Amino acid sequence: MLHNTEEKILRLPKVLSKTGLTRTTLYNMIKEERIPKPIGLGMRCSGWLLSEVNSWIDFKIHQRDCEDHAQTTV
Repeated sequence: MLHNTEEKILRLPKVLSKTGLTRTTLYNMIKEERIPKPIGLGMRCSGWLLSEVNSWIDFKIHQRDCEDHAQTTV
């Protein structure tokens, strides 16, 4: 997938802050393919696309809202 050249890359501290996850939880979720993988930026450097992190957060909100709706209709 091609991304806009204006796409922002978040480093680990920003991703942890934005998602509220711990480092261990984030990497476990990556291993389980439950959150977007980082992109390699160099030999020991990686980051996450802001749009993918935001999409994951939006998905989690939608998932919560669907669960809430299902519980209220039971």
